[in-house]
Amino acid sequence: MVEILYTAGKRNKKATLPENYNELSRRQVIAISRLFLVGYPPDVAQLEALRILLNRSLIGLYRIPLQAKSAMLEHVDWVFARNGLTRQFLPRYRRFYGPAGEWDNLTMGEWSNCEVYYEWMVNDRDENAINYLIAVLYRRRKKQYPVKLDPDGDLRVPYNHHETAYWAAKISRWPIAVKMGILNWYDGCREYVINSYDVFEPGTTEEEKKAPGMMEVIRGMCGATYGSFDQVEKMNVHKALREMEILKQEAAKLKADLKK
Repeated sequence: MVEILYTAGKRNKKATLPENYNELSRRQVIAISRLFLVGYPPDVAQLEALRILLNRSLIGLYRIPLQAKSAMLEHVDWVFARNGLTRQFLPRYRRFYGPAGEWDNLTMGEWSNCEVYYEWMVNDRDENAINYLIAVLYRRRKKQYPVKLDPDGDLRVPYNHHETAYWAAKISRWPIAVKMGILNWYDGCREYVINSYDVFEPGTTEEEKKAPGMMEVIRGMCGATYGSFDQVEKMNVHKALREMEILKQEAAKLKADLKK
């Protein structure tokens, strides 16, 4: 957070502004998502973003002196850059529960299925794909699961791809700003995970928008060490990618040794 001191009339005042997406509240993430959906002109969008970050009403924003607002605007530019949202801002919505921040409890199978629907959105422009993607991530709570405990690190029922269409139909009725907020969170976590492990080949901006070949990654891990395809699908994303990273390093070392 950044604190900005300014004078209003004869009073000295202080405003606190978030400096990145992970410092936003649930309400602010959804409001920013709604801001992008409206499609304001750039100067209006900046002022609206400032209002959201300040948690002010339109009247409250108007009451801030023009000079002070101008000084604050430089602290909202990050809103229109890459979002970087990895903190779970919406762990529960309408009796549906989402994964942990930074995908700490996401499985390879979940990510693989999400990437199918992610590609539908990017390449096919399928408007319903976002509902399917969220249906993979957000699921009902396990029955008779301890309220204050999380013994297996994930209170969601196990993912079943046969149910995706059913739950996607229910999620289709959610507010579009909420769904876009979740998509922004998915984008932020996706970029974070891909950049955290030396597994995926770097590409151009356009190539980064494509699915990272999750099916090939999962198949590459199948065998005596990690088990069947179904077993690899159930592996934690971070554990699986770390294992892939080690395999890649070992292969590179073996290749270098053979050249000696």
